[in-house]
Amino acid sequence: MKRFLKIIKNPKLVLFYLESKGLFNFLPDKIYLKLFYRLRIGNKLNLDNPKTFNEKLQWLKLYNRKDIYTTMVDKYEAKKYVSDSIGEEYIIPTLGVWDNFDDIDFDSLPNQFVLKCTHDSGGLIICKDKSKLDLKKARKKINKTLRINYYKHGREWPYKNVKPRIIAEKFVKLNGPECAEYKFFCFNGKVKCILVCKGDAHGLGENQRTNDFLDVDSVEAPHGRALAVGTGVKRAKPNQVVFSYQGDGDFASIGLAESLHAALRGEKLTAICINNTTYGMTGGQLGPTTLIGQKTTTSPMGRNVEYYGYPIKIAEHVALCEGTAYAARVSLDTVANIKKAKQAIKKAFEVQLNGLGFGFVEVLATCPTNWRMTPEQAHERVRTEMMKHYVPGVYKDITETK
Repeated sequence: MKRFLKIIKNPKLVLFYLESKGLFNFLPDKIYLKLFYRLRIGNKLNLDNPKTFNEKLQWLKLYNRKDIYTTMVDKYEAKKYVSDSIGEEYIIPTLGVWDNFDDIDFDSLPNQFVLKCTHDSGGLIICKDKSKLDLKKARKKINKTLRINYYKHGREWPYKNVKPRIIAEKFVKLNGPECAEYKFFCFNGKVKCILVCKGDAHGLGENQRTNDFLDVDSVEAPHGRALAVGTGVKRAKPNQVVFSYQGDGDFASIGLAESLHAALRGEKLTAICINNTTYGMTGGQLGPTTLIGQKTTTSPMGRNVEYYGYPIKIAEHVALCEGTAYAARVSLDTVANIKKAKQAIKKAFEVQLNGLGFGFVEVLATCPTNWRMTPEQAHERVRTEMMKHYVPGVYKDITETK
């Protein structure tokens, strides 16, 4: 009922719901794409002179239609196409193909296998133990998927004439904890960037899901590993400007080893660490910079030294590393301090550009939500509490001694 009420109160959600039920299937492709582009993107679709990547994709849906595309999106026919092109050793073996679920001879299948529909995305069953396979549930899912015309939702023409079938594939057992999925983005026949999907979509810490675009301006690093990833990027491409943007927990807790060793090695990187004395994105727990006496969701009585230890002064520790060329702490509580912060960040980049070593800036920041304060009150707390313990200033600048 709550979901229904939410939908009827939002006209866009009503249209999306009706679309999911096929009520707009009668619309010509161009009208459909213009309507739902406007609803989803918020802008008018320019098909006469498409400029953005999204606009060009819609143009291609309408005007780039080659029969081979249908083969390429058909999971059964695509395997034969790839096999004929580069060899069947690159293809996961097909165990069978059927038009209907009830035609599947499960007795002939191995104990582990994967069922896939050939014409859509998401219509699959992973069987790791045939004796535990719920055939009723599997039949319901596969039959529902077979009735879907995937082309109708999004109007991707290559899917329009794919014959809905079911294939069984060999279950591929991994030797390691994760399987990397590579997606190649080609422009004018050339690969311009690669999307690498790794890890568990529901994992945490080192096993978290990461979706990394390579050969673009940014890379998503696992929590705490930003400077390890940055080191690899910088060493592979020494002429590139590389910097990390990290929270205090990322930099000084789970990633403390990576952070300090990057500084000790004198990596030509720039690191910007946001210190708001709490884990701001995960519920306001106690972090490495939580002040003595400060209450958090995991220290409701306040941080005490005997139990939690002392908060870490990050800038001072980084300054002690011999490979550090510049280390400073700044605040954003006033316009004057914002200007100082800009100068410090500029200097942290300059030492990288000049090949002098590791550049670091710790930024004292607010967290009004988890502090349960207004923005004004949060800035006052920075001034009256944080800056007393975390004193702003330049803690190391080798350019001043040369």
